[in-house]
Amino acid sequence: MGYTSQDDLIAQITAGKYLRRDHAKLTSPAHTAGGWHSTAGLNGNPGATTYPSAQDLVFQSCSELGGDAASASLFGIQHGGIVAPATKHILNVGALAVAAAGAPWQLKLVDLQGYYRMATTNVTGTGSRTLINSNTFTASSSSGLLATYTNDFNTFTKVRFTTTTTLPTGLALATDYWTVRVSATTCRVAASLADAIAGTVIAFTDAGTGTHTMTVQIPRYADGVGCEAFFAVQTAPTAGGPNLSASSYTNPAG
Repeated sequence: MGYTSQDDLIAQITAGKYLRRDHAKLTSPAHTAGGWHSTAGLNGNPGATTYPSAQDLVFQSCSELGGDAASASLFGIQHGGIVAPATKHILNVGALAVAAAGAPWQLKLVDLQGYYRMATTNVTGTGSRTLINSNTFTASSSSGLLATYTNDFNTFTKVRFTTTTTLPTGLALATDYWTVRVSATTCRVAASLADAIAGTVIAFTDAGTGTHTMTVQIPRYADGVGCEAFFAVQTAPTAGGPNLSASSYTNPAG
């Protein structure tokens, strides 16, 4: 919840309504002027994030629920939803650098929506890479509608469905749903994030007809306004590539 005034903010903080999070990270390799580091991959406290090795180029949604953890979907400061002036306030952020190299330093707090892991083979050469944002799937019955597909999506991934003919009963077009991961190739589907957290999934009635597709949505926003893309490189790319170019975003309205 937001605060109605500065006095209200002070009163509620005094009553214990705040979260303090201390991190201590080690930059590696040594920092140089003009360089940037993603703290998610750095050792220290919390420990370095581990990325799922099997999901090369597949979008992995980052949960808004987690705090410090070893998983990339849970790393960072727990904030429980969209960070906006009416909902969340960052009162103070500080950083202490023990080395002068590269000073002055900048600290950039990022609401990470998700990431694509690129295997070592994909940071060599200059050819195009196809990023995977969707799955075709089949529906079956097993304790609620079970979607079976190829590319693994994180649990609590926000998705929408399309079809060439008719979706399974219980699913609708142009509607947000959230995944409840069962395995690397299966998930169930919830009608809201709260339902997904509670494990309340949509019942199975039929498999629908035609070819069905599940497409990832930006986790905490209805559009991509203000979102940016960046590379965080752990293996030095070969000369000349890859470059981030010709990137685009299509909002839920198409």
